[in-house]
Amino acid sequence: MAAHLEAIIKPETLAQVAHFHQQGLRERTLTLPIMVAFVLSLIWRQIGGVSELVRLAHTEALLWAEPIKVSQQALSQRLSSLPAVLFQRVLQAVLPILNSCWHERNRAMAPEMEWAQAHYSRVACVDGSTLDALVCKIGSLKDRETHPLAGKMTALLDIGTRLPIHL
Repeated sequence: MAAHLEAIIKPETLAQVAHFHQQGLRERTLTLPIMVAFVLSLIWRQIGGVSELVRLAHTEALLWAEPIKVSQQALSQRLSSLPAVLFQRVLQAVLPILNSCWHERNRAMAPEMEWAQAHYSRVACVDGSTLDALVCKIGSLKDRETHPLAGKMTALLDIGTRLPIHL
């Protein structure tokens, strides 16, 4: 699975490096390709937080990012300073590739999905989450008694492919 993720996502991440520079961001140890590998690893491997990610980054490769010595503070600062649009651009570039990979598969579908796809051009659902868990672990909000909502995320998903249509 790691090789599959690398083959699809790493080239699209490298294609965004020019946009990264256009935004005035400097190349550092934690480059855009490394940060994308770290964020994907957090999600895919269900890593509990930045401390655990730093520990793993010291000892093993995370997707295409070789082991690297980095502090928790440096990683936290880089995560909070990278514009979300960079990650969004990578996602938007990867979605058509993932969609075409899904259509090349030959997997059986539930009879209900086969019926729905025969009768409708698209079957979609909405999923939403409140992003408040992270706020307890970051910077200036860590010591507060109450934590404000960090935000909400809503995704419109294609039920057949299970890929986002819109975020």
